[in-house]
Parts: sequence; C-alpha cells; structure tokens
Amino acid sequence: MGTLAPTSPAPVRAGHVYQCCDPRHPERAIRVIDYTPGSTRAVVVDAHTGKYPRRLLVADLHPTGTTHLGTPRRAGYRLISATEGDR
Repeated sequence: MGTLAPTSPAPVRAGHVYQCCDPRHPERAIRVIDYTPGSTRAVVVDAHTGKYPRRLLVADLHPTGTTHLGTPRRAGYRLISATEGDR
C-alpha cells in the first residue's frame, strides 16, 4: 500500500477570508486579522461584521474545501479569498 504525500498548508496571512467547511453552517466566514508566522494560532473575526475576535488554531485553516483524498471537508475553514500579495 502506497503512502500519501503530506500536504503543506497554505500560508496564513492577515486579510485572508475563510468559509466554514461544516455543511450545516456554510454561511459562516472568518477573516484573519493577525498572525505571526510560525505561530500555532491566528486572531480571526467574523468576516461579515468584523466582530467577535478570537484565537483559532492555524491547523483548522485549509487551502481547499477537500481533503487529500478528494472528499469534502466537514471541519475547519477553507480559504475563499486571499490577499492581493498572494495572487
């Protein structure tokens, strides 16, 4: 049985917007407002209102809405909008 190549997470940057992967709450979105490279947590707020700041594990922020096996993610957040410098 072969091994799967590890996926490297997308770099997290202030200004990135992520959407909830939970199919029960697709309307939830967060925006990263502060992140120190190498840190395990990022400070995020509600993307629509800018309210409710909280610290979130960077491991919960994913570059895509699918896993390495191609199945839809059901936990965490997927990147929907990167900053200008990432394009």
